[in-house]
Amino acid sequence: QSVVSGRISPMASKRGFLAAAGRIYESQRVVSAQGAFMFFCSQRKAQWYLDNGLATRDSDTDVRLLFAPKGPGRADDAFYAQPLQNVCVVCGSVEGLLRHHVVPREYRDCYPVHLKSHASHDILALCSVCAVAYSAAMTAHKKAIMAELGVVPRVNHAPPEVKKAQRAAAALLAAADKMPAARQQSLREDIAEYLFGSRTAAVPPDSVRAVSEIDVRACLANDPGQLVVDALLQAGPDALDGFTRRWRLHFVEHARPRHLPAGWDPLRPLAAK
Repeated sequence: QSVVSGRISPMASKRGFLAAAGRIYESQRVVSAQGAFMFFCSQRKAQWYLDNGLATRDSDTDVRLLFAPKGPGRADDAFYAQPLQNVCVVCGSVEGLLRHHVVPREYRDCYPVHLKSHASHDILALCSVCAVAYSAAMTAHKKAIMAELGVVPRVNHAPPEVKKAQRAAAALLAAADKMPAARQQSLREDIAEYLFGSRTAAVPPDSVRAVSEIDVRACLANDPGQLVVDALLQAGPDALDGFTRRWRLHFVEHARPRHLPAGWDPLRPLAAK
């Protein structure tokens, strides 16, 4: 299942969330030359097949491959054989969605190349409120992992965009009814830029309070993802699998998702070894 690209909010990326332009998933159905389901992909990927003469469009939902693929596709995989829904997997909201990397990108991006592919199983949709709510537990988990592995983080000043958004949220909560409309809009734009990487994005009302409650101290650590992954690789061939499962189980325990896609499995092994 492919995800839609979107602008990255710098702090959202560091916390494991990526801003998205309205949709997380696209469900372009791809079938074989014989019409058998193969997989779902993004519109961009489907257009690449079409532009390169590798497929034809059968309908608004189906793209038919003109070549014989190497394997049977995803027809037998419950997770990848469904069109994933653009809803928050925690609360079911369809507003203010972010792409949440269950294994934070600072780690996953450092995985060996052959383990990075087919990672969309661990990219889930979260609304901004649920993303902020989970961020404290996620930060604490990172610190615990670093302590276990003996990785010492560097310490910097809290990023200014965090403080700016938090001040904006606090001001709106304290005195929005006494502010000119233009001032309210400017403060909401500060929050939108922090959450979504775009000052024009809509900010759900609950997100204002959530941002006001961010623990700025949690933003002080620069998480050395490469050092963590290097330590895991030295621990043995199964360490990254265990690390990946650990993050999935942590997400389930602390975020308590009620709308996970069918077939999403915290114990699923990495795609390749």
